[in-house]
Amino acid sequence: MTFFAGLYGEIHKNEARRWFNSLRRHIRENEQPVYAIVDLYHVSFIGTTARLQFADATRLPEVKSLLFVASEPHMLQAIRMIGMLGERGTTHAFNSLDDARQFVDTQMNAETTTV
Repeated sequence: MTFFAGLYGEIHKNEARRWFNSLRRHIRENEQPVYAIVDLYHVSFIGTTARLQFADATRLPEVKSLLFVASEPHMLQAIRMIGMLGERGTTHAFNSLDDARQFVDTQMNAETTTV
């Protein structure tokens, strides 16, 4: 299952906390592992406390991967930092939403064939 959010403008502590709470609510309501996709194409800045909040999401046992969609170098740098702060190997960056969704489909197919 996927959880998708498109974010806009500058992302600070409060915006990231709202996103995190929405993710937890989604997990609680669906009771399934989730791939969280965050579209950052319209985001100009991610603050340090917001990066920490995103990194905390990677530690939720139900979150299989945290996938960001971005292409700007400063956003890719922020994503790398989130990956370093969070659970290793769970944060990924993609240039397009289609690429992120294809990654999720591939992972979900691999999970079904190994079970």
